[in-house]
Amino acid sequence: MTHYLLQSIYKVFQEAFDITIQAIAKPPENKSSLLYAKINIIDNNKNKEIIIGMSKEGLVFLSGIYSGLKEDLEDEELEDFIKELSNLIVGKLKWALSDSNKDAKLKVPEIIQPKNMDNYIKKYFKVEETYILLAY
Repeated sequence: MTHYLLQSIYKVFQEAFDITIQAIAKPPENKSSLLYAKINIIDNNKNKEIIIGMSKEGLVFLSGIYSGLKEDLEDEELEDFIKELSNLIVGKLKWALSDSNKDAKLKVPEIIQPKNMDNYIKKYFKVEETYILLAY
């Protein structure tokens, strides 16, 4: 599933935002705080958590591309947008799995404040002047 998940994040940024993202080894030193959304996918009767994290500035930037509007967003709108971004990425993953004759179900994304992410595999991707975290 990891291969399909990584493919999905690249495809979503290319297709929905016309942005080519780059994998980076670690987040920038001057990183700002992130807003996190968690979405669960059930594959082969196993529940897998996927967490997406991005700065508010990054979400405002992407939202402007996605909606065509360049404006500040309220906290609730930022939360809605990161949940939508999570849906796009994991929805693309679900399609990739179904193309491989694997059945997967998605749960509704939720906003979280992770306390400890030591047990997750973390991948970072440069998105213009910011980055996105993918943890699974």
